[in-house]
Amino acid sequence: MTNLPKLRELHLVSLASNLPGPVALARLVNFGVQVTKIEPPWGDPLAHHCPGWYRELTQGQQILNLNLKEKSDRQHLDEVLKKSHLLVSSFRPSALYSLGLDWGSLQKKSPHLNLVEIVGFADDPELPSHDLNYLARAGVLAPPTLPLSTYADLLGAEQTATQVIATLWKSLSEGKGFHCQVSLGLAAQDLARPLQEGLCRSGGPLGGGLPLYGIYRCQDGWLALAALEPEFVSTLRNLLGCQELSAQDLATFFRTQPTAYWRNWAKQHDLPLTAVENCLAPSP
Repeated sequence: MTNLPKLRELHLVSLASNLPGPVALARLVNFGVQVTKIEPPWGDPLAHHCPGWYRELTQGQQILNLNLKEKSDRQHLDEVLKKSHLLVSSFRPSALYSLGLDWGSLQKKSPHLNLVEIVGFADDPELPSHDLNYLARAGVLAPPTLPLSTYADLLGAEQTATQVIATLWKSLSEGKGFHCQVSLGLAAQDLARPLQEGLCRSGGPLGGGLPLYGIYRCQDGWLALAALEPEFVSTLRNLLGCQELSAQDLATFFRTQPTAYWRNWAKQHDLPLTAVENCLAPSP
């Protein structure tokens, strides 16, 4: 165990485009891991949709543009993999198989190499899917409104980064390669648990059932109040002079002053009250 390499001595190869892969690999680069990102000749779609973020996420990585259907480019990838510790892929399993990059083929060529696959739905990884599909199946959409972020992609990226580190540790400790999958569909199911358990359902503790956990208008915007702990509840009761605080009491109270006032007030009284930034709701 004492002879395990440092993170900066580890080399990963990425075949993961769009968002989950780049976010995960960016985390690992921040830890010191070396990353070579393989992209098709036309590049990563993320670079077209969000070029600034793409540049940020790929900073410090070596980018190789390879057409893996071309024999010479495919051989180039094999040379890169020989010097690498782990391959991250967001290809569908059938695509990996057609390229000879599936787990069975990799084991024959490079027994030391690890494979971490980012897949969509765990029960059908061949099904074409993206973040919206995962959230739809998990039951965390509110049609017709689109989600404000790519939640499953981002949680899946963090799970991928964690899985890569765990897989590398196990591989380097036991002296052989390992294969695992990270499912973005299952990441969406993780996101859905607070709703499924009743915490965030309408009327649940975090779904409007507790007046001290809610969103309130002030004179020039909105405020997010999350006073769950007894000490916060006690402070608010004393400040408002009321033992049983209702949503209407709080709404009336917060409408009396602008955002800047409430920022200072919350800091002064050590309360979890935050202005809603870049508010997408109509002005009060």
